[in-house]
Amino acid sequence: MLAWVLKLFNITEGLNFFPPRAFENGIANFLTLRHGQRFSPVTNQQALLAPMNWQPLTGFPCIAARFDAVANNYNVNRSSFSYLTLPLSKHPLFIIYCGVSRYTSPPEMQPRPSIDEWIDPKPFIELANQVLDSLEVTLSSEAQAQQEEALRGLQDKSLVSEFPPLQWTKSDIVQA
Repeated sequence: MLAWVLKLFNITEGLNFFPPRAFENGIANFLTLRHGQRFSPVTNQQALLAPMNWQPLTGFPCIAARFDAVANNYNVNRSSFSYLTLPLSKHPLFIIYCGVSRYTSPPEMQPRPSIDEWIDPKPFIELANQVLDSLEVTLSSEAQAQQEEALRGLQDKSLVSEFPPLQWTKSDIVQA
């Protein structure tokens, strides 16, 4: 499990993550930086599909979303990540995730079980869900004012109901 408060170094004037489209764009940029550079060395297929299982959340004082990054078919360790993210004020995003990596069974095990037979993912997923579902957030009065200002006059204040997985190619990734 890991939690970040992500704030950009070069903040564009007017940037505010409280409006839904800006928030969704921030998530897409984060996922591209975090997972977009991982590809199969054989097929050039992206290692992870994200966001998957997109869920806009209610019950928070601002927009929030849960989603997963899940292993693509070739990915042998079957890594998966369950995320919850929301803006804490107009610039930083709060991102927490629980990750699970499982590796194939040892070759000496015969007959060789599938990775799900060898290590059941369900207890890990249940624990991740319990952790993420227990999160409570209270915005500061300054952040509440920033949110009100950002949403003033905005007709659609909701997140998209569906956020298809991002499609990355090696040419999309900027080398640092």
